[in-house]
Amino acid sequence: MTTKLRLLLDEQVPQQLAGALQRPSRLDVVCVRDTAVSGKDDQAVINYARNERRIVVTTDLGISENSFPVCTHPGIIILRSRQQHVAIRGKVFQRFIRSGHRKHAKDAVTRLRHDEAFVKSHQGESVYRF
Repeated sequence: MTTKLRLLLDEQVPQQLAGALQRPSRLDVVCVRDTAVSGKDDQAVINYARNERRIVVTTDLGISENSFPVCTHPGIIILRSRQQHVAIRGKVFQRFIRSGHRKHAKDAVTRLRHDEAFVKSHQGESVYRF
């Protein structure tokens, strides 16, 4: 069994940030830009992620639990930060990945902020500090 987290980076993730997110070796990352769903709508991206068993990572607030209810996809991680700088967002993501809380992102909608992960799963919403 692999310990790598399987991720699909949405096209909303800037290229420079995508590079920063691909650095941790515990990740198996594919960019939507490099797939057949490049340029397609959110539903096509979620369907692709479901078929490939990948958690979608995005900076787009349009992809949320309102549009895609929990447990209808492998997971969605929304990377939000007051700071828009790529290096800061990359560090927030990497801290979350190393925190041990990444396991909660499966089948859930996770919103990452500065040092907190807000995870909405079928069990309700939880907040994890990292």
